[in-house]
Amino acid sequence: MARSPGAPAPTWFRQLVPRSTAHWQLKALAIPLFVAAFFAAYFQLLRYPIFPVTVMPLTAIDRLIAFHPITLLPYAALWLYVFLAPALLQGRREIAVYTIEVVVLTGTALALFYFWPTAVPPPDFDATLHPLLAFLKNVDATGNACPSLHVAFAIFTAIWLARFLRFVAAPAAWHLLNAGTAAAIIYSTLATKQHVAVDMFAGIALGAAAACMAPRSLTAATSTAGRHQFRNRLMLALTVSIAGKLTLLAIGPDLTGPVAIALLFIIPDLWIVVVVGAQLHRRYRAQARS
Repeated sequence: MARSPGAPAPTWFRQLVPRSTAHWQLKALAIPLFVAAFFAAYFQLLRYPIFPVTVMPLTAIDRLIAFHPITLLPYAALWLYVFLAPALLQGRREIAVYTIEVVVLTGTALALFYFWPTAVPPPDFDATLHPLLAFLKNVDATGNACPSLHVAFAIFTAIWLARFLRFVAAPAAWHLLNAGTAAAIIYSTLATKQHVAVDMFAGIALGAAAACMAPRSLTAATSTAGRHQFRNRLMLALTVSIAGKLTLLAIGPDLTGPVAIALLFIIPDLWIVVVVGAQLHRRYRAQARS
């Protein structure tokens, strides 16, 4: 029902309600099927690696962050947090873009796990003294390490939720809560010793790169929103570039090949050049028409 001219605008939270109910049958069917298919492939690669497993190196960051059992809570919270974004998708275009980005994210990670299986070094403490951690390591062994899908999905989900929160003009506190949740999940991957810093950097690069794929703003059509969306995409591209270079430096030359150098060092910068060049070209054409 259309809102009358004199009626107050719905609150930001109420604007999310139709998003949560849109295409609920499709979401209820597609999300569990995708998760089941993903975990089937993930655990197959985890338990039966085809190629020799590479142990990821420790860095100063890993030696600085000690094991904290309490961080198992934010680590497990990802499996609630990650479902918020697909639950709020509204419209075929949003669903299509999100699906393509998730398939690219998971497909890239699974391909890396297949051709370059990785693991983290064994912890320097007795994991059996912590039942929840022991259970986690029995279910999800410290393989399929780099990139960290925990980190990649935390970054990816935070970006999509930020888009939704910005569209409904949510208060700043909710943006901070969203960013803080993602940061806590990322930190937990290091504090539970399920991942090392190399995995974290690679996960940040992968999650941000997948979120960069949206061709234009999904929710706004004004020129101001377009400029804002361009800045956001540029920041994501810079994040991918920086995280990729940090991954390369943290892995070290002994474990780095020419393909990794091209992927992590050159391609993100080419992406930035293409994005900026395309935006400048559009502005030049718009000025030429006026």
